[in-house]
Amino acid sequence: YEGDFTVGFGSEGKFEALGFMNIPITDDLAATISGYNHTRDTYLQNDPEVGPTVDTYSRGARTKIKWHMRDDLSFNVAGLYGETSDNASMAKENIRVAAYLAAIIPEDPKADRNIRENVIGGIVQYNWLFSGGWDWRLPWIQIKGIASDQKVFATYANYDYDGSTTPFVSFRPIDQFGRQKTG
Repeated sequence: YEGDFTVGFGSEGKFEALGFMNIPITDDLAATISGYNHTRDTYLQNDPEVGPTVDTYSRGARTKIKWHMRDDLSFNVAGLYGETSDNASMAKENIRVAAYLAAIIPEDPKADRNIRENVIGGIVQYNWLFSGGWDWRLPWIQIKGIASDQKVFATYANYDYDGSTTPFVSFRPIDQFGRQKTG
């Protein structure tokens, strides 16, 4: 058995936990499990009278099983799940307002990480990945095969384009979904 677990704390409410464990099942079969959790205070704070910002975190887990069928042939399967929530580039300070909006949107010259947006800017997404593969090592060539199925689902995405309390321009796509298969 082999494993590692790390916990860290930092400024801005940072908390980080990472861990993995490698578990031999037989001489030719092993499993690996790992996980992570990272949270911190959001970089920007919205005016309390207007509303909050999204939480900032990423967390997930992965498992993998590898079978060495022979010295020259192995197979593996893996699964991964992850969640991410952040306001990165979906919320902003209006330090330099675009010229065509300057007449109706006030500029924020302070650069103090405080914003006043009429929507909660940010994105929350989930992803899943299932994969498998094989590796055949011959004396003259190595042949690999890989197959995977990945899904990404954004349950929340919001962007206040004008970055003000005025409901002028904002974007909120509803339930974005992506899927990719390889084989």
